[in-house]
Amino acid sequence: MKTSHFNLLHFFNANVRFFLAFVLVVFGSSIAWSNAPPDEAYDRLSGHVPVQHIKNSALLGQKSSSDSVPMTVVLRYPNEAQLNSLLSKLYDPLDPSYGHFLTTQQFTDQFSPSQSDYQAIQSYFKSQGFTVAGIHSNRLVLNVSAPVVTAGQAFNVQFNEYAQGSRHYYSVDREPALPHSVAAKILHIAGLQNANVWHKHAVPLSPYQSMGVTPNQVGTGPNGGLQPSDIASIYELNSAALPASKGLGQTIGLFELDGFAGSDITAYETKFGLPKVQPTTVLIDGFNGKPGSGADEVTLDIELQMAVAPSAKIIVYEGPNSGAGVIDTYQKIATDNLAKQISTSWGLCENYSSSGTLTAENAIFKQMAAQGQSIFAASGDSGAYDCGGTSMLNVDDPASQPYVVGVGGTSLKPGSGEVYSSESVWNTSSTEGGGGGVSTFWALPSYQANIPGLASIKYRNVPDVSLDSDPYTGYAIYSGGAWQIYGGTSCAAPIWAAYTAIVNQQRQANGSSALGFLNPTLYTLAQTSSYSADFHDITTGNNNHYYAAIGYDNATGWGSFNGLSLFYDLVAGPSRSATSTTLASSANPSGYGSAVTFTATVTGSSPTGTVTFIDGTTTLGTGAVSSGKATFATSSLTVGTHGITAAYSGDTKNNASTSTALTQTVNKAATSAALASSLNPSGYGSAVTFTATVTGSSPTGTVTFKDGTTTLGTGAVSGGKATLATSSLSAGAHSITAAYSGDTKNNASTSTALTQTVNKKATTATVVSSKNPSVRGTSVTFTATVTGSSPTGTVTFNDGTAKLGTGVLSTSGKATYATATLAIGTHKITASYGGDTNNATSVSAALSQAVK
Repeated sequence: MKTSHFNLLHFFNANVRFFLAFVLVVFGSSIAWSNAPPDEAYDRLSGHVPVQHIKNSALLGQKSSSDSVPMTVVLRYPNEAQLNSLLSKLYDPLDPSYGHFLTTQQFTDQFSPSQSDYQAIQSYFKSQGFTVAGIHSNRLVLNVSAPVVTAGQAFNVQFNEYAQGSRHYYSVDREPALPHSVAAKILHIAGLQNANVWHKHAVPLSPYQSMGVTPNQVGTGPNGGLQPSDIASIYELNSAALPASKGLGQTIGLFELDGFAGSDITAYETKFGLPKVQPTTVLIDGFNGKPGSGADEVTLDIELQMAVAPSAKIIVYEGPNSGAGVIDTYQKIATDNLAKQISTSWGLCENYSSSGTLTAENAIFKQMAAQGQSIFAASGDSGAYDCGGTSMLNVDDPASQPYVVGVGGTSLKPGSGEVYSSESVWNTSSTEGGGGGVSTFWALPSYQANIPGLASIKYRNVPDVSLDSDPYTGYAIYSGGAWQIYGGTSCAAPIWAAYTAIVNQQRQANGSSALGFLNPTLYTLAQTSSYSADFHDITTGNNNHYYAAIGYDNATGWGSFNGLSLFYDLVAGPSRSATSTTLASSANPSGYGSAVTFTATVTGSSPTGTVTFIDGTTTLGTGAVSSGKATFATSSLTVGTHGITAAYSGDTKNNASTSTALTQTVNKAATSAALASSLNPSGYGSAVTFTATVTGSSPTGTVTFKDGTTTLGTGAVSGGKATLATSSLSAGAHSITAAYSGDTKNNASTSTALTQTVNKKATTATVVSSKNPSVRGTSVTFTATVTGSSPTGTVTFNDGTAKLGTGVLSTSGKATYATATLAIGTHKITASYGGDTNNATSVSAALSQAVK
């Protein structure tokens, strides 16, 4: 009956949660609660309810209201876009900011929440009855605590107790709600549930021995485990080219959720003659540091780092195994900024990690990357199924984080004399092996773009690298007062961190910066011809889903390190091929306004990137390099000569280079002039407009209109046309041309001749008599009036067909003739105008002149 009661409660609670979720979806995330200020709504945060756990748990009831709940509030970066931009520059070998990592104070000044915002969040929680338990210099994290009843009222949630199998845990029943002005500044609140327990990734050999399995012991240490000299010999770390005191001057950080016994560490050092460097312990959130069930994890992490970098200082950061403890421990490592290489062998199936926890961790890992810290995380020991079982593919957090180096597992097969022979994917069983796969939360990071072999081109792929993790080919570890053999990716991550300390030791001696977050450099090197020398490419085996292959694969990443060769390349930094850039023009010389295409040819190691085309010191534009070529087309070059160069940007594999200058000659544009008349033929004295049409490159200037060799006038070119109107052309044929002057961009040109015909002006003649009728023998004067265009010349007066005489036209267009000789009778008098240069002839109508 008790079980039924629990099931009923579980059913009821699940449906209540479904109803609340429905309300949130329908009515939005901004909800006004009864205790909210009247002028501000409350916003619900996200990523705090452990949905995967709750759906597999029984509800026991409400958590005691008097219980105190410790919480870690993680604030948002106010300018995360700028932080992302800086991270990109810090790890771009072509950027001036490359390797110029920030100090903790510089990071706080540039990217942390302001002091006023940090103080405002403290004040808010105090006003709600919380105790501020801890403040931090980076202003990103705030520790608070409150009784359950106080926290529940402040967040508008209910704290419930649940049972998942034999384990009991508590959780809020819904996402916390806060005033909008407060919620906008908060990324996550760790501690609202303790459903998640982070798992160690150490795998002892003893359980397999108890099952009667014969281990494949490959080392020369106690019980056949690998000892420090074996690791150095197999992975090429015993060369005289490496520093003699490996790790000297370097600090390695360890993230731990348990304690260790110092006597175990001393026994390990003594056995192998290592320097007596007792680790420094930093306790977080009141953790007591006492060894517990996870002490073997802490112990092997320390001992394997000592095995590889025995002269390095080791700081062990130990915190409680809780959401708040995890966040606080990581952030302490970041704000201390003492260790430039860190490893963690504690993880949680990504599917069981809340989105709030993932994003809160990511905020801290970004700070580490900006400060030049590299963190290595074991990728898990459950193969492709990190959540357990064999039905749901999943990866391990934090190995799947984009600013973490995920370290997978291999099975080692050394050659005679403890030298490297081969490795395969670690795969003990259907539920145990090297972790690897695809994140369901994090997008594909830039360093994984265009990498062949990825299982996903959309999401983060894990692991990045690997190392021996098979307990059957495992390491000799002194833990709990006895020698044991351990495997697990827990062994691989601290060795990679210790190896990085050796590299950073040499870089520091050379005056170089620390490597910082290692993935951008690793992925760059792995795509060069150095890959086969720097890495042991694992090509056999699988992790129960993903298979090893040439190059990158989701079972082992790029593989394990070849310590000496990779050391050289990491110490030197990203090496790039020399390149050369040549430049050609599609038309040289070219005409002004005509398109010319410049083609840059870049030789190198499959160069990518861009080419900037420059005219003297002026940038014309850029072109992307594809198949070794980049082009840029322009029609905007001015008339004259230009010194064009092509500057190749370089990329992660190729150095930059600039071509020699190409002299590009740009001539003035060819033009043509065409001429038209508004009236042809025209009449003398009538206005005629000549229009010249000039083609070219937006021509300006003037057109001179000529009649033969005589200039008629000029017209300004506008819109490709120039006009001239005239009424002064004489009668006859005229050879008219239009001569375009040209301008700074266009050549001169002259039209073909246009024959303009100008006809004489039509005239009229009239004749009148001074006396009609007249008397025989008396004088009568005939006056002829001629109209036209200022006619000149003579008028002939006729009597019928007989010529009487002539008269010269006056300026007023009149001519006269007087006679007294007309006989009696009627006479038909006409005036015949003879015309002149510009006026046509005309004859008047006959005038009947009577003579008595």
